[in-house]
Amino acid sequence: LLLLAQAVHAVRRFELTVGLQLLDPDCSGIQIATPVVNGQYPGPALRVLEGEPIEVLVHNALPNATTTIHFHGIGQNGSPEADGVPYFSQQPIQPGGSFLHRFTVHHQVGTFFYHAHVGYQEESVQGPFIVHARNGRSLPGHYPYRRLEEYGVRYDAEEILMLGEWWHQSQDVREDYLLGPNFVFDAGSDSVLMNGRTIYNETTASPTCQYTSIHVQPNKKYRLRVIGGQSFRFFGLRILGHTMTIIEVDGEPVKPYETDFIEIATAQRFSVILDTHNYSAGSRFIMALEYRWRGQGPAYTENGYGYLEYDGDSDEDEDEDDEDAVVTNISDRTALLPPIASIPENIDWIWPNLESINPKAIHLHKQKSADRTLILRAMLYQTPQNTSRYLVNGRPPPDWSSMGMTLLEQMEQVPVQREPEADGYDPQRMTYPIYAGEVVDLVFQNAIAAGDQCIAHPWHTHGHSHVMVATGAGDYIHEIHKDVITFTKPLYKDVSTIYPNVASNDSLGVYEGVGCGWTKVRILADNPGVWATHCHITSHMLQGKMAAIEERPHSRHGRHGH
Repeated sequence: LLLLAQAVHAVRRFELTVGLQLLDPDCSGIQIATPVVNGQYPGPALRVLEGEPIEVLVHNALPNATTTIHFHGIGQNGSPEADGVPYFSQQPIQPGGSFLHRFTVHHQVGTFFYHAHVGYQEESVQGPFIVHARNGRSLPGHYPYRRLEEYGVRYDAEEILMLGEWWHQSQDVREDYLLGPNFVFDAGSDSVLMNGRTIYNETTASPTCQYTSIHVQPNKKYRLRVIGGQSFRFFGLRILGHTMTIIEVDGEPVKPYETDFIEIATAQRFSVILDTHNYSAGSRFIMALEYRWRGQGPAYTENGYGYLEYDGDSDEDEDEDDEDAVVTNISDRTALLPPIASIPENIDWIWPNLESINPKAIHLHKQKSADRTLILRAMLYQTPQNTSRYLVNGRPPPDWSSMGMTLLEQMEQVPVQREPEADGYDPQRMTYPIYAGEVVDLVFQNAIAAGDQCIAHPWHTHGHSHVMVATGAGDYIHEIHKDVITFTKPLYKDVSTIYPNVASNDSLGVYEGVGCGWTKVRILADNPGVWATHCHITSHMLQGKMAAIEERPHSRHGRHGH
């Protein structure tokens, strides 16, 4: 845990080294040289205070690969050069090189994480990034949130649960396959990890191999910070015998909402309040992950399990009957876990029921319409080289590395030469320009891929959290859907999913290229920079499912924003 002694207004400094380490996190006996941070996976938890200056010095000790570090969900207001996206905010860090991030976290308190933004590295170059309030309470005292305390939110302690995926192949081999001419489809991971650990095969694993345990005391309230560090699958998380009360999504507080399980896309984060019961020391409850939103339908993962384990003494006068819930082996899980059919996949899950208490979210949600709407339609295609790439609005992935400067430097130094095209894209700058003060709607449009597949895609907005506006089936048609609102409560987050949603009255039928669902989100252009927005399934991003939003510091007519 890296939490440094802090003086008022002193700079909080961290040093991260990205290098190779032999890893076998699922006890399979297969060791793979893998990029990690400071010799460990997951990387060290970085804890900071809202409003303090931060410096993170990143060293690249990889022998043959570049790297960068992105602080996922951190707005980087006033510090777009610290966002950690190669060719957007910085040049990639060469082997033996270093990069110094300088930034301050403004008006954000909650659960974030840092990860690499080069190749598949983010699967293992990652760690928690937790922002605490200066006054030690759940929210910053000088920012006008309504306090979570008003809703009875208290907790005695907190724990982190970081999810991950593990393949029995090196990241380089998988990337070569993904981007090469032999690519057919994404294969799921060999193992699913909790806090960097699981058991691939219980019958052959060493006795020293263990599942992750979260240790708790009876009759307490815990804040469990859940981080979706996986790169491919959607997961559902449930903890046997315990409900969860959601109080935070993607670093933003929400009104408390109780649920049996949470649905976690790649890079999504939650804080949930977990009430422990009066169980005796040694009682253990399965924490189970299930696959969501894949072609085969939902299913419990092969080995994405851990334990909630009780320490200390229970109150004997209030002893609970726990015989049905306590387990000693993960192999007992099939008898104890609810049948998977009892957890149906519902488009939009419970998202419309969650309500942010951030005034900015409430204000954005009340806007009647947007000043600008950008529609991003992504579709997989075969290149002349027989490789698979995503077209965004019919265009192949831009070669941002060819610019000779970063997109941020281009925005600051190169005058605009032309008006953007009809869909808002400037082909000369390879960006979608927006202007200071604009309310901007982003529509993420899903399309049926080869094989008549329509799958869920989680989109992430750098530089901004966004307010949910609407989702819909089939194709988004602006003249028809521009005023549609399906989220009647403000919900503010930085990862939102396009669920597979084929229009039932689609007279064209279901075939490749037909729209199969859309999601509209809203941002306020108050943070100048060049911000990536992309699918957070890593393989899809690497195949080009990504766009650059160039947020200019002046208004459409040349006046600087405030």
